[in-house]
Formats: sequence, C-alpha cells, structure tokens
Amino acid sequence: MHVAPVPVGVVIIIWTCLQDMKRALFVYAKLNPGIKYVQGMNEIYAPIYHQFATDTDSVAAQHAEADAFFCFVELISEFRDHFCQHLVSKAGLYRLVY
Repeated sequence: MHVAPVPVGVVIIIWTCLQDMKRALFVYAKLNPGIKYVQGMNEIYAPIYHQFATDTDSVAAQHAEADAFFCFVELISEFRDHFCQHLVSKAGLYRLVY
C-alpha cells in the first residue's frame, strides 16, 4: 500500500490547529477547577474551532482560537453539570446514558 506524503504546509496547519485546541482546553481546565478536562471536550471544541478557522474572511480566521474558546465556554456552561467529575457517576453523563 502506497501512502502519498503529506505536504509540509498541511502539516504546519494541522500542528497549529492542534496547538490552539490544546491551549484552549488547558486554559478552560485551569479556569474551571471543578470540571477540569473531561474526555470528549475536544470533540465539542474541534468543530467550533474548525468553523472559525475556515472562515473566508482571513481577518476573522486569525481570531479563530479566541472566538472558538468563547463559544465553547458558553456552550459548556449550559450543561456543565454533566461534565463535573464528582457528578459523572451520580447524576452526570452516566445518568443521561443509563
């Protein structure tokens, strides 16, 4: 099986996106010690970030990390109780699923 090499420019873009996402989730975890980071938050943050990062307005796309972080915080605040570490087994995600 032959795999085509990935262009260097694409690797740099992917690396930048991953660093932005990692930084945003780290800051969120530090600002919200009751929740910290819960598995799956990256799957909520990634499409939000992608939407801003691929904006056709290049000036707006430059602020993708900040805009995505703001939206992520607002979205998580609506259902943050489901992500609380001490509620996961009692009334959080476990209760929603089972």
